[in-house]
Amino acid sequence: MAELPRYQQVETYEPARPSMGQAQALQSLSQKLAAFTQGQQRQADIFAAQEAERAGQAAAAGKKGGVEMRQPGTIRADAFNKGALMAHAAAIQTDIRETTARLETTFATNMEGFQQALDSYKEGLFTQIDPMLRPYAETDINQYAASSRTRIFNATFAQQMEENLAEINKAAEGLTGDAMRAYREGDLEAAATAQEKLFFTWEQGVIEGVLDRGKVDQARAAFDKNADQNWILGEFDRVLRNEGIDAATKAFDKFRGEKTKDLTPEAKDQVLTRMQTLMSAEYTRQGREAALVRAEQEAREKMVKGQVDSVKKALTAGNIPPNIDDVLQQAEGTKYYAELQTELAIARQTSDFAMLNPDAQAAVITQMKSRKDLTGEEVALLDRYEKAHNYVMEGLNKDSFSLAVEQGYINNVQPLDLNNPESIEMRRMQAETASAIYGRRVSPISSQEAAQFTEAMVRGTADEQQAMMQSMVTGFGDQTMDVFDSMFKEGAGSYAIAGGLMMEGRPSVARNVFLGMEQMKTNKEIIAKDFDLEFGNGVGNVYAMTPKHMGALRDATRALYAQKMAMQGMFAEKENVDSATLQEAINEITGGIVVIEWNGSGIFSDDNYKIEAPAPGMDDSDTENWLSGITAGHIEAMGGTTGISSADVAELVSEQRVQLISIGAGRYNLQTYTGNFIMDRDGNPFELTYSKDMADTEVGKPEPVQ
Repeated sequence: MAELPRYQQVETYEPARPSMGQAQALQSLSQKLAAFTQGQQRQADIFAAQEAERAGQAAAAGKKGGVEMRQPGTIRADAFNKGALMAHAAAIQTDIRETTARLETTFATNMEGFQQALDSYKEGLFTQIDPMLRPYAETDINQYAASSRTRIFNATFAQQMEENLAEINKAAEGLTGDAMRAYREGDLEAAATAQEKLFFTWEQGVIEGVLDRGKVDQARAAFDKNADQNWILGEFDRVLRNEGIDAATKAFDKFRGEKTKDLTPEAKDQVLTRMQTLMSAEYTRQGREAALVRAEQEAREKMVKGQVDSVKKALTAGNIPPNIDDVLQQAEGTKYYAELQTELAIARQTSDFAMLNPDAQAAVITQMKSRKDLTGEEVALLDRYEKAHNYVMEGLNKDSFSLAVEQGYINNVQPLDLNNPESIEMRRMQAETASAIYGRRVSPISSQEAAQFTEAMVRGTADEQQAMMQSMVTGFGDQTMDVFDSMFKEGAGSYAIAGGLMMEGRPSVARNVFLGMEQMKTNKEIIAKDFDLEFGNGVGNVYAMTPKHMGALRDATRALYAQKMAMQGMFAEKENVDSATLQEAINEITGGIVVIEWNGSGIFSDDNYKIEAPAPGMDDSDTENWLSGITAGHIEAMGGTTGISSADVAELVSEQRVQLISIGAGRYNLQTYTGNFIMDRDGNPFELTYSKDMADTEVGKPEPVQ
């Protein structure tokens, strides 16, 4: 494309020479521009330096070592290093201040420990900080350490002074106490020695600057006042202790009334008050001692009472126990001593009487009572005889074995082991010996042992119960009933009956009783609701006179009935008993119930009544045949009677003109139509006892004089 032609102006430039004014104006402008540029540069350098210094401070803040510096030579590097160095120095100073304060606290009274710890700190610090700052750090350390040393020195000095003061006060307190005790006890030499040491101690405290002179003077004045008071009180106390409260009261009144130049009125009042306190304390002490004596006496009497009571029982029975001398020695000084002496003197008079058996004792008592000319001494002796006899009879009825042990007829008593035949045999021999002495049956076990065996029987299983019963029957033989009487004296119904069954040679029935008791524990509904009613109908009035025995029979029959029902598989409760099973149980427990004739009054009619069969298997006819064969010899063999001859009793029995009251095991009491019982020669209801060998009993044996 063709280029269009343009207009072009060509001018030729020709420089002109400036004028002087123009030149000066241009030079002024240049200077202004240069000044402005320099000002801006300086401002930028200042800002850069400030920023770098702050960065250096931040980088070294809190650091006392390990701070990295910049290569110097630039504004920023120099400013950074300056800020870092300042922060580093501040951190070091803070650490020095805090460490020094901590060491001061740790070694508050230990200058040497403080200096050692500070040197160790200084050495470690210098290995960390910038060498440029070491002079400044050392200056700071020395400055802070100097202040700490001053405070540690002051604290150490104060502590030492406190220790010195405490030591002085302790010594002064001890010496003051020694001096006052010496004055109180009237030992002037010891008081002077303690006082001299005390004053010297106080003086040393003043010299060492620990004690104040004015306070020491006050303490000495107080000491003198207390010394005077203690001297007076000591004299008074000696009168009180040596001459008694009355003499002390007189001394008190005398001192109160006299003038004392060495004591102020206030001090004298204090002494009088302390005197009254001493007298009150003496009154209290005397009262306390009297109470203590009474308490000790009561304690002694309480402690010895058990032994005294035991010995008195023996002495009352006419027996002098072997430990009488020991008990007398223990009772000496108590209210029992004179009483024991009197009882012993009487027992020595009655000891021969006590050796008699109960029947002989009763005869002596009867003979003495028949006399009308007894002296006063004999009356007193008779009273003692009666007490001794009653004691023996009561002991025989309650616990015959323990009585025999107490009276010395049985010695070397060992624990009874029913599984050891030798143990049982030893008891048999001991019981036989005692029985021969007393003329009465003595049980081979004590009442305590009886209670233990009864409890074991109740808790045992049927097998354990039967085994225990069997051990007794086998081991004790003819003494077994004595054992059972001891064990079941208070009842234990079923167990007593089971024991009698085993004695009669019917262990299988006894075992079923035991099993039945277990059945009733596990099957409570096995007994019919009308059992008690039907049992009463079954036995009638056989046991009306012996309700306790009837209760035992009922319990045993109930247990046997339960076992028989269980054997039939009858466990559920019924309204009515099974009559056949009940009658069977009654017959096995009682041996049977028979009906016999009573030719009692003979006025209206002859009455039939029920009794327990004399032996299992006997019927009505067998029973009446046995009764018709009773002779006077049989009655005598059974122990005889009193108030009526054996022949007359035999006639009444054989003609059935007395009523038999069943008491179990083929034994009967005899009751006349008037309601009276025929009595034996011991004054107890006579027992007519069935025996298979009665036919061999001697008939027509002479009767003793009634």
